[in-house]
Amino acid sequence: MKEYAKDYSERFKSQSVWLTTTPTALSLALPFYVTEAGHFYAEQDYLVERNAHDSFLLLYTLKGCGMVQSRDIIMQLPEKTAVYINCHDFHKYCAVSDDWEFLWAHIKGNTAETFYHMLYPNDIFCIDMNKLPKETFMQEQLFLLMEQMQKNDIISSTSLSVTVHMVLNALIECSLAREHGKKKLLHTDTVEHVISFVHTHYAENISIDDMLQGIPVSKYHFIRSFKRTMGITPYHYLTNYRITQAKTLLRSDERTVGEIAEACGFADTSNFIVQFRKYTGQNPLQYRKYFGGY
Repeated sequence: MKEYAKDYSERFKSQSVWLTTTPTALSLALPFYVTEAGHFYAEQDYLVERNAHDSFLLLYTLKGCGMVQSRDIIMQLPEKTAVYINCHDFHKYCAVSDDWEFLWAHIKGNTAETFYHMLYPNDIFCIDMNKLPKETFMQEQLFLLMEQMQKNDIISSTSLSVTVHMVLNALIECSLAREHGKKKLLHTDTVEHVISFVHTHYAENISIDDMLQGIPVSKYHFIRSFKRTMGITPYHYLTNYRITQAKTLLRSDERTVGEIAEACGFADTSNFIVQFRKYTGQNPLQYRKYFGGY
């Protein structure tokens, strides 16, 4: 493993900021925490290369350009672009221009990996943050993160977790905008049309083909695109919505479990009970009793 293998210029050392902290027990229990972060000014001899590191790394270029490699994927990181790297795998990053100014943070926590997979369901790529409504959002949030991590008290720790969440959410927002722009996904209005169809017809025996009526797209592309936008497949969205409606009826309606199953689109009561337990951890009668229904 190599890390900062060369002696860099005094200019790099004097201008750059490198912060580190030891997380408290509270921080370790939060969705996100940061172990190290910094604001670096790098010249062309700057290089970091690791076989593995126990974190996820966020890099954001303020000025100039860097080069990033994650496993076998190599990409450039120009101004106002960001990347979220899984450091548990081989990774490397270095300066391409002679004045690469960037912000970085090593992120950990029980949700850090979940966001990585939401952001990159396939291959990793650099994300253009120019799609954000506020041009300075990323740098403001990352500078705020650096302030919060130095205090290490309760408010700062919980606020830092929220800041990381907002930053990663912005990455996902810009990533989806990129994919929509390249026509890899269905447009938002198409997804909303399908959702509206489900909400209207969930009590009926509907299929993917029914959802696709009037939409000129293949079934495979539709399922892939819907899942990328909603996080679940159309089938699971339909089942989830039916379960939600059943929960409402179990708490407010005198009908039997079988009648509620039918009213929510489940043709078979046994299947309804299996699905209800899968989604809620209880069978329908347990749920009704627990919430004081009929």
